[in-house]
This record gives sequence, structure tokens and C-alpha cells, in this order.
Amino acid sequence: MDIAAQKQAEGPPGGVRARARALGRRLAEVLFPSRCAHCETPLHGAPNAWFCGPCWAAVGLSAGALCDRCGIPIPASHAVAGWCCADCIKRPPAFAAARVLGPYDGPLGAALRLLKYHGRTGLAPALAARLDPSALPAPFLGVDLVAPVPLHPRRLRERGFNQAGRLARAVAARLGVAVADDLLARHGAATSQVGLSRARRLENVRGVFRVPRPQRVAGRTVLLVDDVMTTGATAHACAAALVRAGARRVVVWAVARQGLS
Repeated sequence: MDIAAQKQAEGPPGGVRARARALGRRLAEVLFPSRCAHCETPLHGAPNAWFCGPCWAAVGLSAGALCDRCGIPIPASHAVAGWCCADCIKRPPAFAAARVLGPYDGPLGAALRLLKYHGRTGLAPALAARLDPSALPAPFLGVDLVAPVPLHPRRLRERGFNQAGRLARAVAARLGVAVADDLLARHGAATSQVGLSRARRLENVRGVFRVPRPQRVAGRTVLLVDDVMTTGATAHACAAALVRAGARRVVVWAVARQGLS
């Protein structure tokens, strides 16, 4: 092809530059979004790179009366010290207490979707910074070690990172304690938990988790970290494995809880 024909095939130089500029703008919008991920308000003066001030301020600890054990909201009329929900009374979980920042919707749900599915791992420390240690119940005192709920190996290969692991590291840094990414391991493949009752979920994850080196948890209080809790079945299975390995106590912190309104 001669030079004239080649230039004609490539199109005008300005067209190439315009496409490059458009691609650059789209890439910048992905890496440095200009609007809130929840309400699409412009981010001028926002507290972080993803959410506006009002939306980020809505991300906080669950308010109101909670089950003493699993942390699920309960009717205000039942708000007495040590009150537990019916599920925790019927099938006490292996963890001593669990708490979340809030429901899996609104800005909090948007933040977790950005973290999990769009690789915005910088949100992990931002979310961990919303954890208020002084608002946690007594079982959380004296945490010795932080560990994430392990991701299924196939999901880990697909995603490239464990969102619970990123959160666990950020929480450990905030609390000033050690983190152990590999404290728990999956040695079985549970089927999907979607749509299952709590009883079915508990059965589905029974025996799925193990502690490869029990000496690391013997006599220690472990803080288990996850991104989302639903019925607490996975947290229970992980805590049961840690307790069998000799952990003194297991407490759970998750960013959000599915099904809360």
C-alpha cells in the first residue's frame, strides 16, 4: 500500500486524536468518577472519590435495638440487656456477637458493589474507618487477631482478590491488631446460598471451613470480617471451626446485612 492509500485508510489525523481523547475521558471517568456512585451528585468537595458528603454520612452503625448475639434489629419493646432474637435462642450461633454498619442498600450497598464487582479496593479502608470500636458490645473487647471469611477458590480466581480480606486488613489496621488472611480455609464447595432458609444455609456450609494451624488461634479472641451477612450461617460455620480449633471467643463484623430495611 502506497503512502496516500495508507493515510486514506487511517482517516484524518484529527479523527485518531479525537478518539484517543474520548477514550482518555472515559478512562478518567472510570478511575476518577466525577459523580456520586449513589445519587450522581457532582463530587466537588466530597469526602472521598466515590460518594458525596450526604450519601457518605448515611453510612454508619445500625441504630436502635439489636439482638445481643447476631445484631439483627429487634422491636424496641424488646430492648432489654441480653435480649436475643428467636433464631439465636433456637440455634445459638458459634460466635459470641456480630455487628454490621447497616443494611445492604443505599450508599452502603453501592459501596460494596463497587468494591466487589468493580475492583474499587480503596473503599475497604474507607468503610473500615466508619467502624466505631467504642460502639461495639463487650464481647469485642480484647480482640487478638482479625481474619476474613475465605472466598471460594473459583471466585478468588475470577475476582482476583477477596473483598473480605481487604476489609479485614483495614479493620486490623484500625484496631491495631494482627491480621491473618489464611487463618481459615475452605476444604469443600458449598452450593449457592441464594434463596435458602437459615436452616438450609447452616446445613449447606456445615464442615466447609477448617483451621489449618490451630495453634494460631488457641486461647485467642478472633474477629471475623466479611462484606455481607444474611442469615449468619457462613459466619457461624467459620466461628464453629475456629472454636473447635481452640479459639477462646469469636466475634463477627460485616459491612452490611442483607434483608434489613
